[in-house]
Amino acid sequence: MSVSFRQSLYNKISTLSFLIQRLRLWSRAGLLLYITFLHQLVFWVFGLPDITTAQTIIVSAITLLATPITAFYIQSGKDLYREYVALKYTNKWIERIDHIGFIMDKLRLFPLGLLCYYGFLLYMTVTWGMGLEHALTIPQATFISTFASSVTLIFGFFVTSGEVNMKLEEVYVKRNELEASGDPIDVNIDESVNKFNDLSKQHGKR
Repeated sequence: MSVSFRQSLYNKISTLSFLIQRLRLWSRAGLLLYITFLHQLVFWVFGLPDITTAQTIIVSAITLLATPITAFYIQSGKDLYREYVALKYTNKWIERIDHIGFIMDKLRLFPLGLLCYYGFLLYMTVTWGMGLEHALTIPQATFISTFASSVTLIFGFFVTSGEVNMKLEEVYVKRNELEASGDPIDVNIDESVNKFNDLSKQHGKR
């Protein structure tokens, strides 16, 4: 292979790698899959006359998947920040991808989507449980309690993702020579992620 071909191939691979990293595709795909599983889980339980022990274990396992998936999302932003500070726009694709990544981070589309849909599922779950009245069994009550206990982790994920995104926004503003609105807020990204990991561990022990 010629030097020019290898250089061209390297540039294309580097651009693709940056696209995946800047848009945090793997962690966001995992989040979407988790929301899909959560949806299927809740409405599957709604259709059961009662819940067996085995089914309760399945419910608990899928609900607890929120811990590693949300932690992966936070960690992907932390890892991105470490390399992102040294990014240079070498072509228009890099610049456009960076702009798209900034919009997604600024609006916090995925954490907000998870929070809103979890709130909807929690409302449906509580309403379903109240509708059973005296027919509510202990396994069904356990399902509601297990699902509701995840609210701490989901809110913790939403708050921590904002702190990580704030660091990415700071770098984006400097690179594009923009004027940031409001006073700058100093955020220790490592401390924020460590706090979220501690919260995830506490939730996993329940």
